[in-house]
Amino acid sequence: MKYKPYALALTAMLGSAVSTTSLATTNELLDLSGMTELASTIVTAEVISSEVDSSSDQVSTRVTLRVTDEIKGNTLETITVTLPGGSYKKGRFRVGEVSAGTPQLFADQDALLFLTEGSQSNSYNIVGYSQGYMSIREEGGKQMLQNTTTGGKAISVDVMKQQIREMEAQ
Repeated sequence: MKYKPYALALTAMLGSAVSTTSLATTNELLDLSGMTELASTIVTAEVISSEVDSSSDQVSTRVTLRVTDEIKGNTLETITVTLPGGSYKKGRFRVGEVSAGTPQLFADQDALLFLTEGSQSNSYNIVGYSQGYMSIREEGGKQMLQNTTTGGKAISVDVMKQQIREMEAQ
């Protein structure tokens, strides 16, 4: 049986396409215990500001936070969290790079964060991307939060802190 030249070329192209490395990442679904174990630092904090760094091939956003409570670890009063991606102005156009699962942090927002140490001093990364970030909101005079870690249910910040501290004590 004879193969036509284009069939061999097509097979070679498909084989090389399948064998190329993917740049996608898979984010494992973490429970509270897993996130607490992975985090070197867990804090509640207020977002002060954010700044996009587009000077390298990889765009990133540096978010400055004022720590309001240390639940795990020791930090300074002000820390920086680095997130992949960001949006910035280039000439007349707004340019953005999005990384799936990355939370958006806005000024004056309060949050509970599970963090690992970053590559620079006083710099951190969020454990499990959006899993390790919980926005805090006022509800009926209480501080509440919810995300995938809480099963989508609203839970008070005080109860979450207590659960984390109990896990740390074990």
